[in-house]
Amino acid sequence: MKSPVFPRLALASCTPVGIAAAFLMIASPAEAAVTTLQLDWTKDPSLTPGGSAPWITATFTDMAPVAGVNVVRLSLDTSNLVKSVDVEEFITRFYFNLDPSFTNSVSWTVINPAGFITIDHDEDSLGGGQPLKGFDFELAMPTKKADRIIKNDPVIVDFKGIDLTASLFEAVTDDDFLAAAHIQGLSEPDPRNSVWIGDLAPNISPIPETSSSLSVAMILSAGLSFRARRRR
Repeated sequence: MKSPVFPRLALASCTPVGIAAAFLMIASPAEAAVTTLQLDWTKDPSLTPGGSAPWITATFTDMAPVAGVNVVRLSLDTSNLVKSVDVEEFITRFYFNLDPSFTNSVSWTVINPAGFITIDHDEDSLGGGQPLKGFDFELAMPTKKADRIIKNDPVIVDFKGIDLTASLFEAVTDDDFLAAAHIQGLSEPDPRNSVWIGDLAPNISPIPETSSSLSVAMILSAGLSFRARRRR
């Protein structure tokens, strides 16, 4: 996978104050306490879950350390899946990444639903078919009707590691996906159908040109690139 996705730097002002503020942002980026991934891309445009996108939202949150070890909590929001008399959509797989620069060991505990989710960690090796492959982590969820993860069912997993932070989970695959999931139980055209969904990051955003050649030169010499999250 690639490194995390960073917010795009907007050089809206070429004044000395604006330039100074911009470089202060580069020099001292704020550590985000929360990373949110919104799965609103579908592999088959003709087949989507019945609810509104994003169909699954994953939130990574920095929690209080335990015995000096950082804790990041993953929560899956399934409220946009459909549950009715005739339809019951459910999630069977969820994939995501960890920044490759993080080399410390990571452990995890399934908080909810305990005993019903298995987790696999295999760098760059997990996922479905092209292009939703090459992820680092897989959450496998039950398909038995009584145990399925359906609309509004909470999924909570705690990850622990020295220096682990929520921002480290905002990394992309070689095909620029931050996360992917497999949804089953769709109503149309056949209730047996399923669909793959994902959170697709945008292409690298160019740094806007300014009238200050000095500021451009400084940015280029720093070798920095910025990616903008797609917000829809």
